[in-house]
Amino acid sequence: MADTIELVAGWIVAGLVTLGGVLLAQRQSEKGRQRQEDRVTIYEPIHRELETVLSRGRRLLDLGYIAWSPSDEFLDLVHRGALVPKRHDELRADVAELLRRLERHIWTRTELYNERKDAIQAKWEDTELEDGNGNRRKIADLLGHNFDDARFNDATTLLDKEGWARELNVRVMGQGGNLGLKFKLLTSADDLFDQITAVLAPARKTFMDEGEALLRYVERIEGGLEQALATGRVYRAPPTR
Repeated sequence: MADTIELVAGWIVAGLVTLGGVLLAQRQSEKGRQRQEDRVTIYEPIHRELETVLSRGRRLLDLGYIAWSPSDEFLDLVHRGALVPKRHDELRADVAELLRRLERHIWTRTELYNERKDAIQAKWEDTELEDGNGNRRKIADLLGHNFDDARFNDATTLLDKEGWARELNVRVMGQGGNLGLKFKLLTSADDLFDQITAVLAPARKTFMDEGEALLRYVERIEGGLEQALATGRVYRAPPTR
């Protein structure tokens, strides 16, 4: 009788060990599948997005444009709830902060754009030209009272005085030629540039500072994703620098 009980107990123990092994194998298999799914559907797409931001963002920022416009793929990933599972808490928090920083960056760009347009137009309205007959008119009378031009905008934000001054002189001479007149600026193009950029300096600094902060945060998340992709582990937020 005792031998029978021991035999049955042995079968039970063996069964439990086997069941435990099966469950452990299933759990490991599920975790492996989950890690692969996270890699392909979350980490790699976000990493590609951020690589693109870093490859183009600085140039766009220097030109006065928004450093990053999220792709449809990135926005879909965020909005469909792919980062909702608890294991993505840290990545979800970092992405949310990244989007908040982008929102601030966009706001400062709007402010810079509006101030830049107003500053250039104000100078056009105030500054006089003189033709060969001694008659005077405002730059705005020649170039327009609602002036907005990408070449001037880019050169202003880039602080490209030479390019800006050359473009203004070409425009003045060209428009004068259309009227059969030769105009000269009564305030030099270089001085006008200096006056406009001095007015815009605070807004430009705020815009650049927010853009650079955004790009640094992109680098931070990219570093965490590279670590997750290299190790096969869940994303962990890198230390704040």
